[in-house]
Amino acid sequence: MPYEIVLVLHSWLRWAVVLLAFVALARSLRGWLGRHDFTGTDHRTVRLFVAACDMQLLLGLVLYFWLSPITPKSIAALKAGMKVASLRFFAVEHLAMMLAVIVLGHLAAISARKAGTPTARHKRLTIYFGVIVALIAVGVPWPWTTNVRPLFRMMAGG
Repeated sequence: MPYEIVLVLHSWLRWAVVLLAFVALARSLRGWLGRHDFTGTDHRTVRLFVAACDMQLLLGLVLYFWLSPITPKSIAALKAGMKVASLRFFAVEHLAMMLAVIVLGHLAAISARKAGTPTARHKRLTIYFGVIVALIAVGVPWPWTTNVRPLFRMMAGG
């Protein structure tokens, strides 16, 4: 039961991460190209994205190291698991790409704070969030890529 609860939370929180990444990218691109001020909303969007990523990391690590029935099998037979696309995806690819997203999110926030002008802030965030959105597009277990994950996971029996 704890596995299902954490899995549902992790699955639904991805939508906050995806939405905030797109919003941050759109706001930063608009701000850069339009030479707009860097507003409190811009700052909050980046902070919310980073916070959502940090919560995703926490839930993901709990799944990966303690609750998942998939991880022990993947690790136990790592060499053989690399030949099975879905096992490789969850054992290595998803973890690596999502860790990169989280690191880049933190670096984006730091880099934007250190930028001298609002335009420079927006430009840096546009570059970071462009890469972040690309990594999310490739690294999230979409149903059409893994054939094992629904778009909206529900509790069993619910």
